[in-house]
Amino acid sequence: MHDERGASARSDELRAWPPPSPGALSPRYARDGLFGCLLSSTGAALAALFTNPFDVAQTRLKLQNELLPPDAPRPYASTIGCMVDTYRQQGVGGLQRGLSLSLVRESSKNFFRLGLYDPLLLRIHSDTDGPAPTVKRFVAGFTSGGISALVCNPLDLLKSRVQAVGRRGASALDEASAGEWPRIARRMVRDEGLLSLWKGTGVSVLRSSVGTAVTLAVDGRVKDALVSSSVVAPGFATDMAAAAVAAIVLTYTINPPDVVRVRLYNQRVDAAGRGLLYSGAADCVVKMLRTEGALAFFKGVGASMYRTIPHVTLTLAFIGMLRREARRREQARLDRLTKTCV
Repeated sequence: MHDERGASARSDELRAWPPPSPGALSPRYARDGLFGCLLSSTGAALAALFTNPFDVAQTRLKLQNELLPPDAPRPYASTIGCMVDTYRQQGVGGLQRGLSLSLVRESSKNFFRLGLYDPLLLRIHSDTDGPAPTVKRFVAGFTSGGISALVCNPLDLLKSRVQAVGRRGASALDEASAGEWPRIARRMVRDEGLLSLWKGTGVSVLRSSVGTAVTLAVDGRVKDALVSSSVVAPGFATDMAAAAVAAIVLTYTINPPDVVRVRLYNQRVDAAGRGLLYSGAADCVVKMLRTEGALAFFKGVGASMYRTIPHVTLTLAFIGMLRREARRREQARLDRLTKTCV
């Protein structure tokens, strides 16, 4: 009896293989979720090792000339200029400022943002119905992105504050209140309360939800199109090409909310915990429009390009590589099961 049940289970598992699309996890792993979350976490952390200097530059560029007229002199003329100046003033440590926190942030956030995408998509689209339509991909990405932003907002906030330390144009008060992230976190909790670590959550959730939805929907569609047209074979090249297209779309989509979020994260507060510059996201948007103009929402977009395109491309390519290795191991296991069933 036990042998019959075991053979039936193995037969069911064999029928569920292979996955419906190249690069997808097997249904067994996708439904369980944890394995996919771990792969997504690892891939994002590997990418952050290479792209953190651009992340530092974009944070500093988004903060420069805050609430000053558009014609005010700029401390940094360009992304490369910002990086060169940072290196001259602070060395490699300045370019890689906040790297340890960035690695924790990327692995934690993408554990949820990318790791939950497949399980969520499987809840609304059967893996036997072929590639999921764009709207379903968007819904799954929007949901996983929102969850990740809500859970990991403290890491986003602390990373932004750490990377802003030492920038040109910072006030003496900014620098006096700076430090490494454990010190910043302790001071915020002591002076403003535990919930201060979730300031800017609303705009962060919006940014992450829309950004994740756009990235994964575009990436999936481009990858499906490349594979179906036989332009490139499924594999690392397909992952890189699809992710690069998704990253370009993502950069322009999330830069405006990203600027607002960085401003809210880094503003000083009064004794009651109220922001000294902005009362919230809407107030920040209005004041930026009045004083800096609409183009202020695209400050740092060049640095975002330098950071986002390689980061998203490497993240999704690394995840694809890890998934293919997992599928190879799964196939070998199922081959062994096939021999025992025969």
